[in-house]
Amino acid sequence: MIVQCINDAPVQAPGDRTTAVLTICKEYAVYGIGVRKRDAMNPLAAGITYLIACDDELPRWCDASRFETIDPVFPSGWGFRFFGPSRWPGEEQLPLWTEEGAAEGVIGYPELVNDPRHYIGLETREASDIEIFERRRREIDAGLSSFPRRRESSLSKSSLVGSGFPLSRE
Repeated sequence: MIVQCINDAPVQAPGDRTTAVLTICKEYAVYGIGVRKRDAMNPLAAGITYLIACDDELPRWCDASRFETIDPVFPSGWGFRFFGPSRWPGEEQLPLWTEEGAAEGVIGYPELVNDPRHYIGLETREASDIEIFERRRREIDAGLSSFPRRRESSLSKSSLVGSGFPLSRE
């Protein structure tokens, strides 16, 4: 799955002191999809997030509203996990956070879907989890879909000027 950035506001995950950068009009491969649940503290946080490698090359969950879909095809071998009341079998309730809220479900490569420690390890930047992500990233990038892409994106930087989307870097 490939998306194109339409909103380059800085990205920062909870507990992460670094801020990632997205580039307007740049295409990014999607390495996972998160479903955020509605939260009483942040009712607008419900929605979809994409796991992408931002411009700093680190994996981060970014709100899907920052992107336009260019290629909608998922990589083969992806799975889905609905966390529900028990989350992963045999695991205690774990706080699974995306950029703006608690995660309710995830679509992605096997470790992301089947191992809560990997999911959390990406957020906390555990070296072993970054290594798994990088291996899966290489596999996904090598097999990016042959699904017919649009001849040209409907998006250009000039089309965003005056549209209300932030263009912090001209």
